[in-house]
Amino acid sequence: MSTSVLKRLSIEGKGLEYKLVIIQALVFVLPFSILTYILYTKEAFDNTEHIVAYLMILFVVLSGLIILRQIFDRILKVSNLAEKAATGFNVQTALDVQTDMLEINDISHSFHSLLIKFQETTNELKDRVNELFAIRELAEIANQSMDIRNLLESLTSKSQSVANANFGVTFLFEKNNPLQLIHGYMLAQQSDRETLTYELECQARLAILNMKTQITSTGLGKKSAIAIPVINEDDMAAVMILVRNDDRTPFIEEDSQTVSVMLSAINFALKNTVLHHRSEQQVLLLREKSEALAREIHERKNIESSLQETQEMWRRYAFIVNTAREFMTLINRDLRYEAVSNSYCAAHKKSPDQILNKTVNEIWGPVSADIIKSHLERCFSGKEVSYQETFEFDRGGARHYDVNYYPYRRSIDGEITHAVVVTHDVNDHVLNKISLEENVKKLKRMVSGIIATISAMVEMRDPYTAGHQRAVARIAEAIAQTMDLSKEQTDIIKISAEIHDIGKIYIPAEILSKPSALNDMEFNLIKSHPEMGHVILQNIDFPVPIAPIIIQHHERIDGSGYPHGLSGDQICLEAKIIAIADVIDSMSSHRPYRPAVGVDQALEELRRNRGTLYDPVVVDACLRLYGQGFELSAAREWQEP
Repeated sequence: MSTSVLKRLSIEGKGLEYKLVIIQALVFVLPFSILTYILYTKEAFDNTEHIVAYLMILFVVLSGLIILRQIFDRILKVSNLAEKAATGFNVQTALDVQTDMLEINDISHSFHSLLIKFQETTNELKDRVNELFAIRELAEIANQSMDIRNLLESLTSKSQSVANANFGVTFLFEKNNPLQLIHGYMLAQQSDRETLTYELECQARLAILNMKTQITSTGLGKKSAIAIPVINEDDMAAVMILVRNDDRTPFIEEDSQTVSVMLSAINFALKNTVLHHRSEQQVLLLREKSEALAREIHERKNIESSLQETQEMWRRYAFIVNTAREFMTLINRDLRYEAVSNSYCAAHKKSPDQILNKTVNEIWGPVSADIIKSHLERCFSGKEVSYQETFEFDRGGARHYDVNYYPYRRSIDGEITHAVVVTHDVNDHVLNKISLEENVKKLKRMVSGIIATISAMVEMRDPYTAGHQRAVARIAEAIAQTMDLSKEQTDIIKISAEIHDIGKIYIPAEILSKPSALNDMEFNLIKSHPEMGHVILQNIDFPVPIAPIIIQHHERIDGSGYPHGLSGDQICLEAKIIAIADVIDSMSSHRPYRPAVGVDQALEELRRNRGTLYDPVVVDACLRLYGQGFELSAAREWQEP
């Protein structure tokens, strides 16, 4: 190296030490001091996260100062050697200078290594800052909502981002509740989600048993998973599982430490959230118990109020109830007797204390109680129930009773709270009714016998018309049944038809059996038999009036009939039916003055004069009857004279 060069190095090296100190101050110390002042004035040191970040930056700065100081020491050494060389040095010194030049090259390499390390430290610092921000956000979420599911959702999302995982899920195990999957929407997007879900659940259960972080492979070995216990309480446990697909490097122990550090930072917030969740569950439980207790107290008050009201009501009306012969009871919705009359107790041969507050089942037994319960249910729905039943009490003998259930409504709100059951002994009434029904049957049989006797008396006067009235009665009854008339009306028609010719008893037998044609006087005498029948029957007190039917059975709807020439609706329906039955049997029967013309001719007569002489509705019913196979021989019994 030439002397001029060494001189320049020496000249430039003068005061170099001070220049290097100034460079250090300008590059590191001054900016760091300014940063410290700014952070202090902004009160950033009140935040723990900012303090941690500041200390990490301070560590980087100090490391840089130490390395830079070593470099500057070597630079100063070279500068001193150059200065000495400028004033005179030997060969050995020159060799030392060459050695120092090599050291300068090492210094440049050190600068390069420093830059690389600085970049690595910067990236690590960035990761730590991200972790701090994640911890801060999680703490804010925990402080704001105190919801365990929301916190675990956010924790899984932040951990997935910090650990560079493809997706993450958390399994929450809560006592008395089924397994819950949190933050599982990305898991649902996986092609092998069913198999993967099963494997992750098994891994979560194993992690809960051991309560240790586990790194495994899953998804047919193509995915790397890390299971980290998050909550470990007696009544609650949670395991977070992060998964990396095969496009990313598998998890290592450092990844678990990174997530564990973040979990440790929010461990206090997690515990607070668990305690809050537990307290919420206890509050809900206490609320349910308090509501149930309030309902029970309310029901007890209602029962007490109902009992007081019932006792007061019973006190006011007890003298009426206990002096009555009827059985009276008051039954509540629990099917228990709250009040009973003395007569009811006497029937069961029990004292009031032996019946009060007892259930229906206890008094009547299971079979009868089921029947009574069905009636009480209808009564409690607001219906009055009445029926007749036979009971056999201890006082002996089965007796008939009328049982009535009346809903009792509370005066305050109108709610049905009780059923008032009144049982009346109707045994004598029922027996009298049965006896009366028997007497009515006997009376009907007697009336039928009288009618048959009267009919026989008429037929004895006119042997050629023997059986005519019975045949007319049978045909008229069949027509009435075809018209779907009531049984009572059908019976009236039958009785009236059986004696419709009773008026002929006043007509001389010679005229009734005259073999030749009748003259006008004789025919007018024959035409008077409806009126004669009316005269005979009008004073007889039949169960139903039949005299009007007898006098109208020869009337025609066009007014051409006799004896009064009635028409249309002036003629009763019963008479219209008997008239048609009379025509059929008369034309089908033998007479002294003519032979029988047959049923077909009689039906043709009805068709021809339908709506003129005969009622069309009755004619249609008659034709329908014979169209169904009705035979005259079944209705008429022939008796030869």
